[in-house]
Amino acid sequence: MFNSCKGLQISDGNFYNVSGDLNLGIHQELLVQASSADPHLSATDEEAPTPGVGGMDHSIAPINIMVPNVNARDTGLDTLHRHAALEALHDSVESFPQPRCHLETRIELLQKLKDMLHDSNGRVVWLHGPAGAGKSAIMETLSQQLQDAGNLGGTFFFKRGHPTRGNARVLFVTLAYQLALFFPAAKALILEPIRRKPLVVGTSIASQLRELIVEPCRRVTDSTGSPRILLIDGLDECDGSAVQQEILRSIRHIFCEHNLPVKIIIASRPEPEIQEIFKDPSFQGLDSVNIEQSFKDVELFLQKEFARIHSEHRETMADVPLPWPSSDIIESLVNLSSGYFIYAATVIKIIDDKQFRPTEQLQIVLNPTPDSEDYPFGSLDKLYIQILAQVPTRFRPQLLDILSVVAARWNLSPRHIEQLLDYKAGDVPLILRKLHSVLVIGGQDYAVRVTHASFLDFLENEMRSGFFCTGGVQRRIALARAILKAMSFTQLPDHDHVARRLTEFWINFITSIEPRFVGAAELLRFIRDLLRFIRDVNLDFVFLIKHSYGNSSVKRLISWMKNVSGVPEDLIDLWERVRWVDHFLLLDFTRRTHSAAVKSALQNLLLRNPQLQRILGVADLIGENPYSQTGPLLYKTRLLLDLSWDDIMASVWEIRPLADRDEICNPRPVYSTVQLAPSADVSKDIALGLIRLLRRIGNRELHTTILRHMEMDCRWGRLISAQLSDVEVFNQLRELGLPSVVSANPSCPLDPYDFSTVLAALKAHDGCPSELVDRWNAYHQESRQLMRNYVKEEEGLFFAQDGVLSPRRSTTVFRI
Repeated sequence: MFNSCKGLQISDGNFYNVSGDLNLGIHQELLVQASSADPHLSATDEEAPTPGVGGMDHSIAPINIMVPNVNARDTGLDTLHRHAALEALHDSVESFPQPRCHLETRIELLQKLKDMLHDSNGRVVWLHGPAGAGKSAIMETLSQQLQDAGNLGGTFFFKRGHPTRGNARVLFVTLAYQLALFFPAAKALILEPIRRKPLVVGTSIASQLRELIVEPCRRVTDSTGSPRILLIDGLDECDGSAVQQEILRSIRHIFCEHNLPVKIIIASRPEPEIQEIFKDPSFQGLDSVNIEQSFKDVELFLQKEFARIHSEHRETMADVPLPWPSSDIIESLVNLSSGYFIYAATVIKIIDDKQFRPTEQLQIVLNPTPDSEDYPFGSLDKLYIQILAQVPTRFRPQLLDILSVVAARWNLSPRHIEQLLDYKAGDVPLILRKLHSVLVIGGQDYAVRVTHASFLDFLENEMRSGFFCTGGVQRRIALARAILKAMSFTQLPDHDHVARRLTEFWINFITSIEPRFVGAAELLRFIRDLLRFIRDVNLDFVFLIKHSYGNSSVKRLISWMKNVSGVPEDLIDLWERVRWVDHFLLLDFTRRTHSAAVKSALQNLLLRNPQLQRILGVADLIGENPYSQTGPLLYKTRLLLDLSWDDIMASVWEIRPLADRDEICNPRPVYSTVQLAPSADVSKDIALGLIRLLRRIGNRELHTTILRHMEMDCRWGRLISAQLSDVEVFNQLRELGLPSVVSANPSCPLDPYDFSTVLAALKAHDGCPSELVDRWNAYHQESRQLMRNYVKEEEGLFFAQDGVLSPRRSTTVFRI
């Protein structure tokens, strides 16, 4: 160690007049600070050293150094120094260059954190966000700002897999060491238990926190001014989830119970084990801050960094005019970043490589090729694979199925994914438990979505994601089977069933599978499943789609089936018929003048087919705007008339010969001129149909949102009331007698306006029993209370008029 030193003197463990060869790993800055307050610890330079190999001259001027030892003169600071993880400090040499926020970014967030730490009553702040959100950069910047302001108590930056920075057992020793240096009022109190009990540095996490930080700080008498702040970054990267929870429990039970001149801020990913402790109601004095997406800050960061690169790469950028790159390219990169800095920082690191031209590097970023030598996003891919690899091996097959659904961008909740994949309730949150840093999993009723757009690109590219790829043909076929099975759901489309959520997506996904890329054996199996399920698709999920989209989707499905060898003609004919039936009632509503021959032909057809009369009559009456093409008229007509799709298809198909002659563009306008069925009969059919639906809602067979799908909310009361003079309608309403029809679904209550409309009609109806009036008055009052509970007052969606809660506007206020 002192191979070439001369004049060395040793006394009581202290080395004097040391010169020559020196190799001591001492954190110089902290040692110098400590020496000013501790006469037993000194490191005084008599002459400024001249840099040599590795930044240090092997021939230096004599200095006096106290080598730490445990004896009577040991103040305790030496012991803390020996056991502290100096590599974990915010300004340690090992972490150079430290990631810090750009000068003009994250200003509001940093100020918010400082305000919380200085002004709030909370004892702990939890800063959380997904992988790549910039947590460490924020904590580094905050550490420096607090140090400059004289409020820093200590820092610890965890690093996964590091021998000391990943070791939670030295966390509070390291923080206590810094607190003794930065907080003079607490220094002697911190060192006292170490002099009394040197082995305290090897005790449990809870004991270290209590004896080295909490108890000494409790005894500080001079604690004026702002509190000292302890910063812990990357808690999710230390030893393991059990140790992470042990740290948090210790802070909750020991630190938060006292009003100390010290506060703690912890930054981590929102891992479930960490959330579990922080969300415990017993965790008092906690402030939580989520790192929100900041597209504005990312854009500013990119603009400033691109300007710097243009300036510093003088030779290769001399002929590139400013502004560079274009605003469109910057906007594209900002969108790809999803408002987080990991992608933007990776882009800048790639383009700033002085071994290459920035313009060429930018093109590599914009058009990456994963199998090329200069692929730019290797580090990002390693991060994603590291995160995905945390999922236990036994869950990997299910994980790939779930990720395939997420990558399809259907915004399904965990419950809907479980329905689609036929999993048990709770399986999806369990399997995704370790992926909160790349996925947003808000609960069983909230859509699972990615935190970074780049994660979707990663999942869909086999060269990047390997085993975790979701874009392969085999994976898509497996998901297609699950979709077709879900679309065969035979009950009425419940808003809560996954098939209802897939009505606008399923055909596009099925037809995206190109048969020519499927192996022969797999193709045969897929065709067998296709034939089995596609015949059984519930047509409600076809006719629920907005017509302009749905008809083109069915056309795409027919074209796709024609290109798949082995699909029988009768299956193609079935879907051709579906497409035409959807087409005939909704396309081309131009009212043209029809010849007497056309009117006569349609009149004869309607006389032969009374059911077709009812279908056209109801469709004509409930179609508010025949030019809008927004309402699924056939779907609504089927429900109101209580017909099957076979009934609808058979009746409507009889019009096909007239349409083939191109003499009739649409039968509804012609029907309105023929007028064979009295309009009163059609109105009665609608009223009776609505009463049937209300009965099924009351029996919990249907959800209240069925009326919303039919565009009947704020309408059904008027349509029923208008037919109360009909004996059959009145008797059916009288027999309804189901209080549960009001409270069947409190999360989506029926509108009080409809109940008040029926109530007013019953009061005006001659001979209406008082019992029936009282019952509907109770319905009305209950519906008003449910709506008050559901709608926030400040939204102003309803207003009182003559004691009746009425809608301010015609648009629906219900949510699905």
